[in-house]
Amino acid sequence: MLRPSSRNAFSKLKTKSLFTKNLHTASVLPYVLDKGLPPLFSAEALHYQYNVRIPYLLNKVDSFAVGTGLENKPLKDIVVNTSVNPEHAVIYNNASQAWNTEFFLKNLTDRPSEPDETLRVVIAKQFGSFDNFKNIFSSYARGIFGNGWTWLLLDQSKNLYIRNTYNAGSVFSMLPTDVNGLISVDSKEALNMILRRSNNPSAYPHSTHASIVPVLNLNMWVDSYFTDFKYDRDSYIEAFWKTVDWRKLGNKLVFGSSN
Repeated sequence: MLRPSSRNAFSKLKTKSLFTKNLHTASVLPYVLDKGLPPLFSAEALHYQYNVRIPYLLNKVDSFAVGTGLENKPLKDIVVNTSVNPEHAVIYNNASQAWNTEFFLKNLTDRPSEPDETLRVVIAKQFGSFDNFKNIFSSYARGIFGNGWTWLLLDQSKNLYIRNTYNAGSVFSMLPTDVNGLISVDSKEALNMILRRSNNPSAYPHSTHASIVPVLNLNMWVDSYFTDFKYDRDSYIEAFWKTVDWRKLGNKLVFGSSN
């Protein structure tokens, strides 16, 4: 497995300074990095995502969180707590992007297999067919202009749905669908809502994040696919389907696993 101190072909990236002891560190991936994840990622591209990009983002989180009371909170909690406070936008963006990227990589595998029949049936019940689900998800991903993420989500009623978030946007900061969002109120009321949340967070829930379970996501940031695919996003999306850990996805949807 590639290590920050390893002398290899990627030493030109000069990442040594990024690997100091921090409050937040990336989780161990369920595969080694040396061979990449073909056909999705070369070793160089995967190394960048995990050994360069994520540590860089987490270092930023640790740096900007000093003195905010967020230093020791889990990354997801930081995302939720900073999502509505403009003064914490830098923390939010870095924390959200780090969480999104790590979740993306953890749901891939170096031992690809086809989804089993049970998983296909579960997905087909909500999307008409398994292939229809893949087509819709891929269409959402292709529809992202610039950088963003495409998500398969599970709600409290066990309904599956697909959503995009843009830039470093998080599904945990989505506003509830049954109340007026900030986009539908004037600026003064939006500011008052933010202030009420800051002074008494429990009085005004951040979102329905507690009832949203991310199942799968696809990184549509240019720096995710450019090394291996340049601007051929169609080929990148097709390669993604060949590296999804369908066994893990099945455990989530069929057996209710949170991992």
